[in-house]
Amino acid sequence: MPTRTPYTRPSGEPALVPSFVCYADILGFSELSRAAMKAGEGEQFLNSLRTVLNAAYERVREMAGDGTFSVKVFTDNIVVGHPVTRVVLDHGEAEFGTMLWVFSELQLTLATSGFFVRGGIAFGDHYMDDDIVFGPALLDAVALDMGGGPPRLTLARETVEQVQHHLGFYGRPGGRLTTTTFCRTPMERSFSIT
Repeated sequence: MPTRTPYTRPSGEPALVPSFVCYADILGFSELSRAAMKAGEGEQFLNSLRTVLNAAYERVREMAGDGTFSVKVFTDNIVVGHPVTRVVLDHGEAEFGTMLWVFSELQLTLATSGFFVRGGIAFGDHYMDDDIVFGPALLDAVALDMGGGPPRLTLARETVEQVQHHLGFYGRPGGRLTTTTFCRTPMERSFSIT
């Protein structure tokens, strides 16, 4: 039976919860793995990869230790779901900040060993437990990673809308920043931060 997560009701039943969801993976992982195997260096690559991934993922799990957000790791992929409890009040400002902090720590740990990540951050309904990751926010975040390109996290339009509320609060009383504040990507629905 899956453990209790921020995505379960008090009764233990699963719930789709408005969340920031980030999906990311290591750039070129398949090619690096194949090249190491072809060169007869598969075990050395595995050992170095295992060391850096264990350190990076352990750091993320430590950050999630208070149970406010959920983490799912599988090989070179990571999904972090952070429920937003006060969508109407603050548009998930603290949760989005935590998401950026988590992924800056992850990227720094991986980059010091020559690995870089690319992915997407989406906002919407989401569910996670020990075995299942589900919801439209996950699908949107994964789709943002499929666009290719350099190491980065791409923001879905729904995420940008939430961030506009955050920045607008500080930038202009009652105002919202325009989408020209962000760097547009070729994908119509997304914006990138690098």
